[in-house]
Amino acid sequence: MHPSTRPILPSLQRLDVMVGSLNQCSSLLSSIASSELGSIKIYHHSSATPSDIYTLFRTIERIHERFPDFHKLVVQCPYPATTDPSFDLSRSILTPLFVCRHLRVLKFSSFGTLDIDDAFISQIARAWPDIEVLHLRGFQRNKARIDARVLPEQEPEIESLSLERFDISGSRIGDERAVERYLRILAPRLELLTQEAWLSFTS
Repeated sequence: MHPSTRPILPSLQRLDVMVGSLNQCSSLLSSIASSELGSIKIYHHSSATPSDIYTLFRTIERIHERFPDFHKLVVQCPYPATTDPSFDLSRSILTPLFVCRHLRVLKFSSFGTLDIDDAFISQIARAWPDIEVLHLRGFQRNKARIDARVLPEQEPEIESLSLERFDISGSRIGDERAVERYLRILAPRLELLTQEAWLSFTS
């Protein structure tokens, strides 16, 4: 794929693309001039470094500047065979996406660890009040840490999420009841939590 250096696809609303590397897609997105692009799905085959991912998310940030109603981002890769720690990701990697206030769907899979904790969930509540589907997968040693001693109701600045499905596959959870209690308060509309299996929250 060799995107033109001139702006292209000025009326594009949805993009669904399969590429060899994430950098290829970042280059393509940089060339798209549409002010109506609200949904992007990316499937890439090769390993993406933190720098590659951050570059992509900064590109999404610029797309949001042109179309504030940007609402869906899917970035997925096949299961990798690598255990290289250089592919591990900090929570800050997602910071450029926090400007997308109308984000409803985020599905993101990485080749390394994606660190998740209470502070990150609190940031989601403030940054993405309309989030409905959230899939975050780190295939090596993905961690989720919930501290039930500090529940969302004790933090008035945190609004309840509209989240309906939450995928934390691969996460290590020591106290499932504490996680459930935390999420029931934070996301009262949550129906399905995916860890190793589907857990129903509707009973």
